[in-house]
Formats: sequence, structure tokens, C-alpha cells
Amino acid sequence: METFDHAIVKAYPWSAEALGDELRDAGFEVIETHTRTGFHSKPRPHGAILAQLANAR
Repeated sequence: METFDHAIVKAYPWSAEALGDELRDAGFEVIETHTRTGFHSKPRPHGAILAQLANAR
């Protein structure tokens, strides 16, 4: 997977769906997924996933 420029760390482009699948495969329950695209000259999608270990409630 190719990286993209980021001010702090090396970053990788994951879709929310793909990252959610990885979390579920690792035993997490995905509670919420949020995505947005910025309004810059070169917009880049951003996302956040709220997850917890399955059966942790």
C-alpha cells in the first residue's frame, strides 16, 4: 500500500469500510463510522471509527 504525505507520520489510505473490516476481523465491534472530505484545493477524505472489543459491554 502506498503512503501519502502527512506532517507527523507516514500515512496510509484506508477506506472506512476496509478499516472496519480489519477491526471486526480483530475482534472489535464497530459502533460508529464517520467520513468527510475537506474543502481544500486537493481534498482528501478523512474518517473516524468508534469501535470496542466485542462482548465488552
